[in-house]
Amino acid sequence: MKNRRLDDKVVSDCGISRKKADRITLENDDLEVLRTENVIEFQTYRRAVYKGILFTTRDYDENKAKCNSLIEFLHQGRKHLGEIICVVKTSDKTLCLVETFKIVHEKMIFHRVSMQKVNHLRPVRKSNVKVLVEFSSILTKVFKVGDYIAVLPNEFERSL
Repeated sequence: MKNRRLDDKVVSDCGISRKKADRITLENDDLEVLRTENVIEFQTYRRAVYKGILFTTRDYDENKAKCNSLIEFLHQGRKHLGEIICVVKTSDKTLCLVETFKIVHEKMIFHRVSMQKVNHLRPVRKSNVKVLVEFSSILTKVFKVGDYIAVLPNEFERSL
């Protein structure tokens, strides 16, 4: 299936503009994920703004100063970490195709003195599992440092 170009108007619910939203060619396994979720007619984008927050795909190359593709999200009632592959716009909703990360429990970090687990630093590796996520299910953006994902631990640090 060919990807279609975005028309001149701004997509209403997700602030996607034509200037920066170029075509994305999806891999066969990405298309298979869309088919299993019964997504037939769709357009793909490299970035989207949802509730004033910019989200980009892992291949978006215009803004490397900030990583806007790593997210924490809810899927099937559980929190997951992942990286946005592409933004998918159907006729009635906007989704993002996300490759999830698997937490490596053997590499968890513990505080030296108290031996409590440091919950906001999570060792991860790619799981090759891809899921479709609604933007309303995204909890927060996260960032990656080496093999670790850092989730800001509290509201004070989040506002800095």
